[in-house]
Amino acid sequence: MAIAGLGLTTSAITVGVLATVQLLATGWAGICSMSLRQEVTPQHLLGRVTSAFWTLHNSLGPLGAAALAGAAARYGVMVTCVVGGTACVAIALAALATSIRQRRPETVEVT
Repeated sequence: MAIAGLGLTTSAITVGVLATVQLLATGWAGICSMSLRQEVTPQHLLGRVTSAFWTLHNSLGPLGAAALAGAAARYGVMVTCVVGGTACVAIALAALATSIRQRRPETVEVT
């Protein structure tokens, strides 16, 4: 919502506040993502899964940046921020409908 808000404001102070909120939310999402990966990935595969995640994450980032820069050049920054922010909210809401929110029963390892 902070990204969409950037497209709706003209106040420098509001831009600063929304950018801070977005940065904090990104950090929080990273912590949740890493915690979930560590929880659901078997220990012997954790390095490979984490490596694959960061490879995909970092290789697709420039494509998204190029797409957003192209959209901003064609449609304007305000429209691009509103559409991009709305897409982020839609993706987050779709994630809530998945099984990711369900608690798994704790497993007990027998040694």
